[in-house]
Amino acid sequence: MFHFEIPRLVRAGGAMTITSTNWRIEVLLNFTIPIEPQGKKVPRITRNGNFKDPETRAAMEAIADAVRRQYQGEPLDGPLRILITAWRTRPKAKPNAVWADTKPDYDNVEKLIGDALEGILWVNDSRIVDGRCLKKYAPKDVRGWIEIEVELLDLRAG
Repeated sequence: MFHFEIPRLVRAGGAMTITSTNWRIEVLLNFTIPIEPQGKKVPRITRNGNFKDPETRAAMEAIADAVRRQYQGEPLDGPLRILITAWRTRPKAKPNAVWADTKPDYDNVEKLIGDALEGILWVNDSRIVDGRCLKKYAPKDVRGWIEIEVELLDLRAG
């Protein structure tokens, strides 16, 4: 026999907390980052060592700067759930498409954001235990951007 408990919704200080006796999910932060989504490229190995792609480095710095302006707290240190929505600039050839089923690959977008926000938003991107990345097209004539939603999961033994 399964026991299912209906969670209780609590609002405090602008954050929404859903609690039950076994777990709690707290919606902590939402960010909008005004850069065109791109994926993390594999570093090239040179005679002098690793070489990080200049575009990747610039994108990571832009993401980090945008989040630093919106978040001044300590990096989160606990199990995290993230939702990334990568709004790509709509190509003229796809006026009615919703889903951006083109490059960059979703996992490279996740890697770029995970690494860019390490030490800023989370202690280490290994703290992300549940992640999702949606790639969609922005409205016509609107430049792409990235949205990130972060939830801290507090899984209590019960």
